[in-house]
Amino acid sequence: MPRQDDPPNGGPETAAVKETGRLRRKWLTFAAMALALLLCAGGIYLALNSAREEAQATTAPISAAPTTTQSAAAAAATTAVSNTSGDRLWYNENVTNILLVGYDYGSEGLKWGRSDSMIILSVNKAAHRVTLVSLSRAAYAAIPGRGRARLNNAHAWGGPDLLIETVELNYKVKIDHYISAGFDSFTRIIDALGGVDIRLTRAEVNYLDTLMKQNGADPSRGAGIYHLNGTLALAYARTRAIDTDRARTGRQRTVLKEIAEKARSMTASQALGFLAEFYPLVLTDFTQAGLAAGAAEALEWADYPLQEAVIPVVAPPLVMRGGQEVLILDWDAVRRDIRELLYPGLEPQTPPA
Repeated sequence: MPRQDDPPNGGPETAAVKETGRLRRKWLTFAAMALALLLCAGGIYLALNSAREEAQATTAPISAAPTTTQSAAAAAATTAVSNTSGDRLWYNENVTNILLVGYDYGSEGLKWGRSDSMIILSVNKAAHRVTLVSLSRAAYAAIPGRGRARLNNAHAWGGPDLLIETVELNYKVKIDHYISAGFDSFTRIIDALGGVDIRLTRAEVNYLDTLMKQNGADPSRGAGIYHLNGTLALAYARTRAIDTDRARTGRQRTVLKEIAEKARSMTASQALGFLAEFYPLVLTDFTQAGLAAGAAEALEWADYPLQEAVIPVVAPPLVMRGGQEVLILDWDAVRRDIRELLYPGLEPQTPPA
């Protein structure tokens, strides 16, 4: 029985048929790639605040938002103004910003989990590039109605809506969509993609030694490229004990780039199956049909080069505020840096109503 995209009557394919098939595969592949990126960006860091790491950290519990008294509300308003005065929210029709969120319920019984991973996936149609920007979870941010706190508290206190409001308030970039997911979906996604090839340093191999042996990898080879299944990819992305939290965000983006490459090689049927299987695992303002439609509109995105960055570009030392380790940022510099990354050569426009 001929396949759906075989030519009728077994005759030679016309150029139009070939092009139609190519475009269909491409937009389905983009949809799968986007979903993979969004699922995994959410999933990778959900395991980062494991009980052991939490015991070692000096981060206070966030089981409840601070009590808002009249003076606290006034302080919150003052804080919000100090973080946003004199600067407009940046939007341009050529740029689409999607906030990728990884949340962790932890042990505090929260309605919403703490966002341990926050990445802006930004598509710039004017510059023809895709940018992954990691936001520091320790940024000391103005959270509407709550005063100042670590950025990742916003999701725990008010879910995606409060987190998006907080990101827009402090970083002054328009967030068009969001997708968030739990870490339990991460290993399933990587395994469904057939694993990922990651170049490991000697220090990373040593750190992952036991788990690699348990999962059929041979760490005796030392530094080099390894094929990682979902379990190993998650462990790699969680690794920070050998260096820094910023290095860990680099590992996260490395995995995301490998996911993108894997998704680009999908056939149309594979992409459809991937979307159907993993879409239910995420929390998003995209519908499944909307994701596919958006992918069809943005065929060229799959061919854009991918760049990555961390904001703040240069991290200040951690300090204690309210029992939490935080980064006190120069918000003018932060906004300048993120605008230069996402909107090079563009002017701000009024967002649509």
